[in-house]
Amino acid sequence: MKVIFIRHGKAEEYSFSKPDSDRELTKEGRKDLEKNMPYLVDKLDFSSTKVFSSPLIRAYQTTDYVTQDYELVDFLATGDLDELKDCVKAHAHYETMVFVGHEPILSEWIFSLTGEMMTVKKGMAVFLNWPDKVLTSARLKDYQSL
Repeated sequence: MKVIFIRHGKAEEYSFSKPDSDRELTKEGRKDLEKNMPYLVDKLDFSSTKVFSSPLIRAYQTTDYVTQDYELVDFLATGDLDELKDCVKAHAHYETMVFVGHEPILSEWIFSLTGEMMTVKKGMAVFLNWPDKVLTSARLKDYQSL
C-alpha cells in the first residue's frame, strides 16, 4: 500500500490572540496550493484512494485542494501513531491513503515507521510504501515533476 503524508500549506503565523487550531492558510499558501496541487492530484486514482485530514483549519483547507471527499481524524492533530496504524489497517483495501497534517507529527511518524529522518516542509508530500520505506518526497513547488 502507498501512503502519502502531506503537510498543510503556508498558514498564518502563530499568535497569542488566536488559537493555533484556528490558523488559516494565507493568500500565498492558497495560491501555491491552487497552482501546484493539481500535479499531485492528477497522479491519484480516487477510486482506490482514501483521504484523511487533521481537523485543524489549515489542514482541511489544504485537503480541499486534493478532494472534497475526505474524513477528519483527530490523530492527525494529536500525533497518536497507534491510531494512524489502526486507521491504515482498517482501510487496507485501498491502494493509496493520503494523510494531511502537521509538523513535527509527520516527521516523527516517518522516523518511527522507516528510521529516516526528515523535516516535512509546508505543502510537502512524502510517499511511503507502508510502513517501512520512503519512496520519495516532493515540495509543493516540485509537484510538477511528479
